[in-house]
Formats: sequence, structure tokens, C-alpha cells
Amino acid sequence: MAITNTWKIIDLKSNASDGGVTLIKWSCVARNQTGTDGLNNPIYGLEEATESGKLITTYNASLESFIPYNNLTENNILTWVWEDSSIDKNDIETKLNNKIQSVINNNSTTNQGLPW
Repeated sequence: MAITNTWKIIDLKSNASDGGVTLIKWSCVARNQTGTDGLNNPIYGLEEATESGKLITTYNASLESFIPYNNLTENNILTWVWEDSSIDKNDIETKLNNKIQSVINNNSTTNQGLPW
């Protein structure tokens, strides 16, 4: 049993004239992986916690490091999110994992359903 964290970019807003990204919408979903199937695909329990947010960005299209909009990848954008000082990747993942672990611990000490 392991908790997995999946980061996703939900949406981007960019400048139409030069493709510079001005707004990033992101989410992190933590899920309890309870095992794998016969093809080694993960099987998840019902426990899930999510945090999402927005990041307003600035850019300089004349810099050599500028990436044209059509060349961007989700990994490029996630790196920008994680490098921003307002977003603490480890803190977010720890908080979500603790929420899930709390539910798992609670479920192991309670019963649900009818006794017959």
C-alpha cells in the first residue's frame, strides 16, 4: 500500500501575440494505491485528496531560455510551478498524504455496514 501524488496542469493562459504564458492552473492529487492488477497497472482505494491553485507568471520573450507556446510540455510548466517560491511541492504532498493516512487509520478502527 502506497500513496501516490500526481501533478497535472489543468489550464494555461498565454499572450496570443508571442505565446508567453501568463497564468498556470495546476492540481496535485494524492491517492492510496492498494495494489496492482495482472498487467501491473495500479489499483487505487477510495481515499483521495486534492489541492489545486493558480500561478500568475511573467516572462521575457527575448530571452534565449524562452520556450515558444507550441514547444511547451507539461513537464516544463510543472517545473515552473515547483520552482515558484509561493508553491512548496513537498509541503503540499505531505499535507495531502497526511489527509489520506488519517482516513486510512480511521477506516482501520471503524466498521461500516450491517452485522447481518
